[in-house]
Amino acid sequence: MSDIAKLYINKVNRIYDNTSDLQMLAKDIAESFKQLSEFRKYIASNVEIINQFRNISDGICQFIDCEDIYKRDISLIFDQIKEVKDLISQIKVNISETKRIFPNKYQNELTEFEKRIEDCFDNMTFGTIGNYMADLENANKRLLKFFRERIAKYQGCISTSDSLTFGLKTDGTVVLVGETKPIKLNSRNYERYNINCSHWQNIVAISLEFGHVVGLKADGTVVADGRNDEGQCNTWSWSDIVAIYTTHFHTVGLKADGTVVAVGDNNNGQCNVGSWRSIVAIFANCGNTIGLKVDGTVVVVGYYVKKHIFDKWENIVAISASNNHTVGLKADGTVVAMGSDGNEQFDTKNWSDIVVADTNSFTIVGLKADGKVVAVGRNDEGQCNTESWRDIVAISASGYYTVGLKADGTVVAIGRNDKGQCNTKSWRDIVAISASDYHTVGLKADGTVVAVGENYDGQCNTQNWKDIGPVDKERMQKEASELKEEERRKEEQRRIEQQRKGQGLCHYCGGSFSGFFTKTCKSCGKAKDY
Repeated sequence: MSDIAKLYINKVNRIYDNTSDLQMLAKDIAESFKQLSEFRKYIASNVEIINQFRNISDGICQFIDCEDIYKRDISLIFDQIKEVKDLISQIKVNISETKRIFPNKYQNELTEFEKRIEDCFDNMTFGTIGNYMADLENANKRLLKFFRERIAKYQGCISTSDSLTFGLKTDGTVVLVGETKPIKLNSRNYERYNINCSHWQNIVAISLEFGHVVGLKADGTVVADGRNDEGQCNTWSWSDIVAIYTTHFHTVGLKADGTVVAVGDNNNGQCNVGSWRSIVAIFANCGNTIGLKVDGTVVVVGYYVKKHIFDKWENIVAISASNNHTVGLKADGTVVAMGSDGNEQFDTKNWSDIVVADTNSFTIVGLKADGKVVAVGRNDEGQCNTESWRDIVAISASGYYTVGLKADGTVVAIGRNDKGQCNTKSWRDIVAISASDYHTVGLKADGTVVAVGENYDGQCNTQNWKDIGPVDKERMQKEASELKEEERRKEEQRRIEQQRKGQGLCHYCGGSFSGFFTKTCKSCGKAKDY
């Protein structure tokens, strides 16, 4: 037994020889810890010594004839110390991994954050362990928020849909692997579609669906290619677009002025968005279009049976939509959900502190501020069994399995794994994830992409991809503006030249010609060439 431990027991024996008052015991323990900072640090950094002093606490209880409840209380105190140590260790891992994933960014902020954790620990006393644990949990929330904010720009750079995988490159071009063979969707006829976007440039966002892809350009125009049987790719006349969303059969665009445009299948009125104003975000599923307004309310057009129920939604900050239901995340961290039939198919009433909500046809998944994940809905494949997940910063919900990105850049997945779509344990340095029905894709911090799962159509053949990541929108918008101005100048020059030719003047400078056989410009000396 260490000298410090002996000193501790002698001190307790001397003071508590004739009493069993636990409150006095706790007070003296706290006072002792104030005087013995070295002992406090030793406990916090060494699990073995914690277990040793748990045994010592049992001996103390026997010596002063304490009841079993006092034993449990003292043991609980040491358990709390271990919880503090474990949480500190996890926070340090998260900080270390964040530094490694972003080696040239955020180093000063993370180092300062780590120093504050250490300073807080040095000031801990035995009587403040509970408060310190709460402080650490809040600190971990701030760290997770920091990481979520840093990786947010990567989330739209990869996209999966059925047998397709798309990647957005930092230079504004896109890459595609996967299905290009004839397919049949529902009762519709076979149709071959070939998606060719190799010539696309200045793309800042993509939206991918079954058989076609839509790209938003830096100048606010929209390009589309692939399946177009309902006119879902007829976006060539759009301008001033800031966001896009496409479904199987219709495509929606949000304009800079808060209005919305839509093309494609309109059998259920899902494209009747002409009257919408003050929209800040758009979403859609096969038969509906949903708009989030600046005041936190929601507007809907399409086949939803009870659209008026959305009138009750307020303080909404984000929406996720699937073919079967729509989910709204409120400013207070709670979640509301509505099925396509107007009923609340999944109960999210008890959810709180949610920062991200994702949905598919079968489940709703919520990411909490503390990095935990909740899920409701169909669970026949275990896709909702996320209770043990910790330090998650991004989620992607497939109908049959659920994927989570951790703050340390690793990825967890649970649910159906018949095609190997959940085999992500070896992944490292991931900053974005996307899950389809049978394959999962991860974007690494170095711009490469990993993929697992069904690869029958080559949708996982991303091994040669590089430079996948967010584009510099400001730079591209500036270049697009400069290009527009250059085109305007050229068009004006062509107009002036045509006008000069019509007047019999030199189209280069506007001067008059002289000469009998060979006419030359009196001003610039160039020969007449028209």
